[in-house]
Amino acid sequence: MARRFQVEQAKREKIYPKIGIFSPSGGGKTYSSLRLATGMIEEMERLTGKKYEIWLANNEGSRGKYYANEFNYKIIELEPPHEPELYYDLIDYAENSPECGVLIIDSLSKEWAGQGGCVDIANSLGGSFQNAWKIVTPRHRRLMEKLVNSHLTIIATMRGEDQYEVEKDENGKAKLVKLGIGAKQGKDFEYEFTCTFSLDQKTNCAEVFKDNTHLFEHKPPMKLTEQDGINLIRWANESQIEPEKKPTSFEKAEQEQSALKEEIAKIDELAKRLAQDKTKEKELVKLIKQYNNNSANYNKITDIEVAKQLFAEMQKLEG
Repeated sequence: MARRFQVEQAKREKIYPKIGIFSPSGGGKTYSSLRLATGMIEEMERLTGKKYEIWLANNEGSRGKYYANEFNYKIIELEPPHEPELYYDLIDYAENSPECGVLIIDSLSKEWAGQGGCVDIANSLGGSFQNAWKIVTPRHRRLMEKLVNSHLTIIATMRGEDQYEVEKDENGKAKLVKLGIGAKQGKDFEYEFTCTFSLDQKTNCAEVFKDNTHLFEHKPPMKLTEQDGINLIRWANESQIEPEKKPTSFEKAEQEQSALKEEIAKIDELAKRLAQDKTKEKELVKLIKQYNNNSANYNKITDIEVAKQLFAEMQKLEG
């Protein structure tokens, strides 16, 4: 009997981005993940009006708390054995917790090569394909399917596969340089994610390996920021919610900083004219100190409103 198939019009549905980030030690995986997640949360809250939390599932010792003074997030400590089921249950728990908006798994490499992870399990079963990997692989695949299909935004970090090459420093001396080529995870892991990034150990800049969003295509390596997180959530929700035409807090901060620079430039130009008159110069110094915490250095003013008030008073002084 011939098979029958149902054909229907494809429609864009809400997407829950899955982001993979890998690098050698010191590449900035955790920090970059928190920057992305912070932007994601802001955009999710702006779109829905609900409050969400960033959950960081940590298996990297004290590193998970390094940035607690810079970002707002909750932490979950993961202990060995790092079997696939531990991470399956983690995703399932977070997915069913309404307060969790973004789950960061730091790092997913432990599931593959950590204590009690897939490699350990295979070795304990003899290490051969017939006796071990045909048992371990389905367990790992079940986790990957859970990650891909979860109705939760997930960022997973992975350790780079360490390789070395010899370079010469500025003095011409040879030195070993550690490179991050690929990640400690199963074969073709990058295809499980919406976007996959490799971070450079020296610059912490991200090079995109895979990008279903087209947001990062043809771009040179760059640091991942909160704005990238915002853009990812906008892309994921574009079929359902048209973002309001108002700036995010990050865009607003950039606009305010630009306006402040313009105001300081105006103050600087007027101050140079006033300084040509010795009498007005003395009054000018008093005026600047009055608006700048008793400091005559107006370049250190950080409040745009204070800068505007000072400029208005300087105009009066000029007459």
